[in-house]
Amino acid sequence: MIRGASAIVVAIIAAPGLAGGEVAARPGRVVRVERHARANAFVPRWCDVSAEEDSGVCRGPRPNLGDTITVLSMTGIAAEIRVSEIDPTPCAMLWKIRTRLVRGDFSMASSWVAVIDPSLDSRSRAIPSDRVSSPSRRTGDEVQFAIDRDGDGREDVVGINYMCDDSGVPDPNATGDCYDVYQRSGNDVSRVHPTLLPGCSATP
Repeated sequence: MIRGASAIVVAIIAAPGLAGGEVAARPGRVVRVERHARANAFVPRWCDVSAEEDSGVCRGPRPNLGDTITVLSMTGIAAEIRVSEIDPTPCAMLWKIRTRLVRGDFSMASSWVAVIDPSLDSRSRAIPSDRVSSPSRRTGDEVQFAIDRDGDGREDVVGINYMCDDSGVPDPNATGDCYDVYQRSGNDVSRVHPTLLPGCSATP
């Protein structure tokens, strides 16, 4: 969580029967290429890490050895950390990790979010969670973090948590915590990995 406080239209014209994997197209054919297609092919992993320790947890699909965790502040990339060990937990979408600092220092940062997302670059920023509404549109959801990937001022990745029952169904009267991560594709924002069921949100 945050700590502290168009598409491009291009014309493809090619001769039929070209070798080497080139795709033939009729003259005048128009193909729409989404700017965020590459980013949206990757499911962000939301992690909890510490500037003082080399261990933490990541939520979502299993990370890979060597993955880079980007620590993102309101002003840009504060640090990068490499995943050096991964261990499962009793929760299907929660992973214990050990890490190694590659560059940067976030020990003095007042607020930041840590994610595995290779689309982040010098334009990326964390957005204060109180400036973002839950993409689910449910009342009672709490936005844990939001990320602007490309510097356009809009949230492209959003992490939320909410009260849920033992099967992960939202229920404001239940006692469990569930977590979801959403990401933007064009003007749409959709959930990109399954809910973490009750009891899986705490560090094991």
